[in-house]
Amino acid sequence: MDVVMKTLVFAFLLTFVVERSSAIECYFCTTTSLEDSDNCANPVAGTTATATCDGECQTTFAYVSNAISAVTRSCSASCTESNPVSGIGADTDCCSTTNCNSESASSQGDGDGDGDGDGDGDGGDSCYFCTWPTENNCNPVDDTTRTCSGSKCAKAATYSEGDLILVVRTCFPQCAERDDTAACTRTEIKCCEGDKCNNAVYSVVSFVALFMSVTAAIYHTAL
Repeated sequence: MDVVMKTLVFAFLLTFVVERSSAIECYFCTTTSLEDSDNCANPVAGTTATATCDGECQTTFAYVSNAISAVTRSCSASCTESNPVSGIGADTDCCSTTNCNSESASSQGDGDGDGDGDGDGDGGDSCYFCTWPTENNCNPVDDTTRTCSGSKCAKAATYSEGDLILVVRTCFPQCAERDDTAACTRTEIKCCEGDKCNNAVYSVVSFVALFMSVTAAIYHTAL
């Protein structure tokens, strides 16, 4: 393995490890009050309590008789989403960006489910939910979806030196589009509404392969 290839592999691994190992901040509180002024039921940046988390942010709305009875915001090393059935049970959502567990209680449904009897909650959009390269190719034709209550579907891509190194498909309660570059790394986030709308296909192009192809073309042209 030559120096260029080693450098690219090291840069990729370093970026990936940093991305995965970085702790995030999550809202961290519990309330049984559903007043609009309650800053746990309806989080307020800089006011609602937060905690540093090594896992995912989590929001749980407890439903009794089609009404929210309590709200819990926390972090979880192994967050599992769930939905109430016939107005009873927990509506739990997971997410993985800073203070993303900000869904307000006032924006939630009544917990009646989506009408098909499978307990899929309030009928939110179904979004692709995966990460490349840790999960196959994060191909949108794979069955890797979650029902996201009160959120938008999102797709994010990170490029280093023009090479695609990370793809994330998920849902965000407050998705904000961006496309910016820092140093040699570019991050692009797109938001959308509608079932499985975060299905953009990214082409994985190797910078080394591209460089070799261009070099070969120049060489053959010179002959």
